[in-house]
Amino acid sequence: TLIPPAYRAPGSSRVFPPGATDNSPNSFAETVYPVLRANCAGCHSETAPAASRQSPFFSSPDVNTAYEEAKAKMDLSDGDIDPNSAIDMDPNVPATQKQEKSRLVIRLRDESHNCFNNNSNNPDCQFSALTMRNAIIQFASGISVTGIDPALVTSGALTFGEGLIASGGNRYENNIIAKWEFKAGAGNVVSDVSGIGEPLTLTLTGNYSWVGGYGIEFAGGRAQASITNSKLYDRIDESAGGSGEYSIEAWVVPANVSQQDRTIIGYDLGNDARNFNLAQNLYNYEFRNRTSTSDANGNPALATPDAAEVLQATLQHVVITSSPTDGRRIFVNGVEVAADPAATPINTWGNNYAFVLGADATGNNNWLGKVRFAAIFDRLLTPAQILQNYDAGVGEKRYLLFDVGNIDGVPAGSYIMFEVTQFDSYSYLFNQPVFINLDASWTPAANIPIKGIRLGINGRLATLGQAYAPINTSITAAEYDSDTGQTLSTIGTIIPLENGLDSDEFFLSFEIMGNASNPFVEYDPVAPPRSEPVAGPDIGLRTFEEINVTMSELTGVPITNPAIGGANGTYTVYRQQFPSVENISTFLPAHQMAIAQLAMTYCDDLVNNRGTIDRAAYFPGVDFGAALPANRSAVIDPLLIRMMNVDTGNGPDLTSQPAESELRAELDSLMTTMCNASACSNGARTVQVVTAACAVALGSATMLVQ
Repeated sequence: TLIPPAYRAPGSSRVFPPGATDNSPNSFAETVYPVLRANCAGCHSETAPAASRQSPFFSSPDVNTAYEEAKAKMDLSDGDIDPNSAIDMDPNVPATQKQEKSRLVIRLRDESHNCFNNNSNNPDCQFSALTMRNAIIQFASGISVTGIDPALVTSGALTFGEGLIASGGNRYENNIIAKWEFKAGAGNVVSDVSGIGEPLTLTLTGNYSWVGGYGIEFAGGRAQASITNSKLYDRIDESAGGSGEYSIEAWVVPANVSQQDRTIIGYDLGNDARNFNLAQNLYNYEFRNRTSTSDANGNPALATPDAAEVLQATLQHVVITSSPTDGRRIFVNGVEVAADPAATPINTWGNNYAFVLGADATGNNNWLGKVRFAAIFDRLLTPAQILQNYDAGVGEKRYLLFDVGNIDGVPAGSYIMFEVTQFDSYSYLFNQPVFINLDASWTPAANIPIKGIRLGINGRLATLGQAYAPINTSITAAEYDSDTGQTLSTIGTIIPLENGLDSDEFFLSFEIMGNASNPFVEYDPVAPPRSEPVAGPDIGLRTFEEINVTMSELTGVPITNPAIGGANGTYTVYRQQFPSVENISTFLPAHQMAIAQLAMTYCDDLVNNRGTIDRAAYFPGVDFGAALPANRSAVIDPLLIRMMNVDTGNGPDLTSQPAESELRAELDSLMTTMCNASACSNGARTVQVVTAACAVALGSATMLVQ
């Protein structure tokens, strides 16, 4: 049953003056703009050098452009701050607990972003943050606190606490044996609230933090149960009289997609003894389950498909299931994404293992991310039950009924209802607005137009998350349902948290609602000047396949030779170390090392007659069973002719090729050095020296550059 809230008009707030020079001597142009222009114009200006230019252009030489761009980065509530108060620079204190809310201050105070010089001409972030803050205080405090912009068409106002508590989305929880909701918000204990058997209480250690809207963020820490608690073993392992099947459900937020082999949820003694394990491996979730046919670690793991990149650094609902009849399955956001139908009994679990979140029981394989909910069932969840729990969502949900019955042309008792949750410590999630009248007998006698819904917070429109601004619809008798109302949008959006869950006040604004209207003019940010592309180099690199094929052609050695393309061949091993793009500016020393290794392998196969050209035909003047010829041209000429396309001794050199005389000198110097180090008096040494000279010629820029 929906209970109407008491109507309250949106509260007072400061409103930005119309222009940058208004409200002198406390105008933007006289307070904040000089600080921005003096310290930020090297990047945040449309006239900044192209290499460093960044929007927004709040340091534009045009003060009006700068003002429009800076509005979103200033919080006018900072005008209430005492300019003589200290500024909290402690990085361990969350930004939401500090008094300054302006993004221009936060970037300097908490993120040390391009801090400018103090009076001693030294970079100083505290000085920078104070200077910026006090400029904003002067600007904002000079603006009178007034009621909400009277031109706006607004709903009634509500705080989160004034919303109606959602029922929890009708979760399926039969056969649940452990559940952690993370509602405590503080301390080092996470309680098992399943009410089944001995509570599986988790103790938090290491680097962790509680997350607003319920959850724990792991940054090197873990939450671990005692090894003396055997509830999971007793309820699941068949040898202990358990069900032989189970499901694990979790709402998780991976911190990134670059983590490899990191434990999200485990029941183990370490990284080589696991009963079960849910892990992250880059873009994949992996599921290990110890059975009579697996190893002690639960391998082989079931993984989500590489190409699907299922795991993303966002809130995801993950369920893993295992049974002796259905095998193993992984579901993400209600959809099955991986399955292993092989069915084997669960009867070999260890009874003294520890259940843990965020790492292995030994503290290794630490996972970075948030866990917002976790539960274990001693039965197999069906796809329908999994989808039901996904649809139920996570965290505290409330229905906020924004009163619009006070607006001209809208019947009394009409509301726009949002499902709202605190998404994390920094934001709110607004979802699926619905128009509804609480009079069950009411139906629209005439169409009620609705256009341009915008979310407001603390007396002004939110600067981000206005996903409902494009709405342009009407409430009609054909679409309105007296029980469920009329859905206005099926999408959700996120807006920033400002003063905290208990203090933030929300309202709605409309371009058109009923007979009332207030056209909204979007500000178009200034476009940066066009930058002509820098001319690229005239030459480029051969890429990995081209290098391999070119070396094969120059030596007559097939790319399929085992030493080249075999499982442990040089090309196979070093393939990812060769240039992957033709841009010559991307060339790295690591590329040259791989090229040198491949050139040596090709030349070794050539000189040892493992190619299609006999070495005697390739080097007709060299006897590979005797000492190296005193006339080194017998080695050098074939290399210049075949590998460098040099017509020896005839005509001028090509300007795009190395000079023939320099090539000869380099190759002759190499062979002289090698012969001085070890006399070139036998066939074995001849093979070594010719191979080295060949590799130098083959791996040179002449082959690589095109």
